[in-house]
Amino acid sequence: MNQIPHDLYRTDQVRALDRLAAEEFGIPGTTLMVRAGHAAFALLRRRWPTARRIAVCCGGGNNGGDGYVVARLARQVGMEVLLFRVEELERLQGEARAAAQAAISSGLQSEPLDPVRLRSADVVVDALLGTGLNGEVRDAWGRAIAAINGSGRPVLALDVPSGLDADNGAVLGTAVQADVTVTFVGVKQGLFTGSGPALSGEIYFDDLQIPEEAYARVPVAARRLTWADFSPRFVARARDAHKGDFGKVAIIAGSVGMAGAAALAGR
Repeated sequence: MNQIPHDLYRTDQVRALDRLAAEEFGIPGTTLMVRAGHAAFALLRRRWPTARRIAVCCGGGNNGGDGYVVARLARQVGMEVLLFRVEELERLQGEARAAAQAAISSGLQSEPLDPVRLRSADVVVDALLGTGLNGEVRDAWGRAIAAINGSGRPVLALDVPSGLDADNGAVLGTAVQADVTVTFVGVKQGLFTGSGPALSGEIYFDDLQIPEEAYARVPVAARRLTWADFSPRFVARARDAHKGDFGKVAIIAGSVGMAGAAALAGR
């Protein structure tokens, strides 16, 4: 963290990387979850070094599991932790359940999300939905997102802001407005398309130590282009240069009543 790769992935491709990590490189999901929690907590402390009280809002899937890890780590260093849940603990499964149990065993207590107490935190951690969302946000989840957005506190989103489609950047009913997003394993293309840039804030990335060999076996969805990719082509021009010195461009565009794009390109 934090050199954001140019390669962008869809959710299904990131899950393929997770499977490869577990099945062929011997890195279980629990290990990846703990690594994600450590990466997120380290970023939180670096980005908000004076924070003493954090609120962690956890959902029921692996994104919530990442949040439980963050909460446990914060308690271990003596921070005050408000641990809020939207999914009841007995309904959690697999790695998320193990992470929640470890957090509770450390002395934390989870409670239903309280919008008033949420506003007392120095930083709010969004660990509600992540990439597991496959339909519009409703009911308690929508109320939780509204509470986070209405808290007036800085927000750290884990993987993607909850409610944002990780593949295309669409808002699925409602979405968290994050100040910082830390994304794991593969950079989700939805963070850079649609509403992603407006909702994600500063974006950080951690590959969770997945071997390069795994990435070589999963094709990327797209590549992100930056100014650095183009700047070498834009060399300084002489102050007395003439437009005729730099070649000619033919623009073939537009149709009847649709000439605006051609005019803009020519201009």
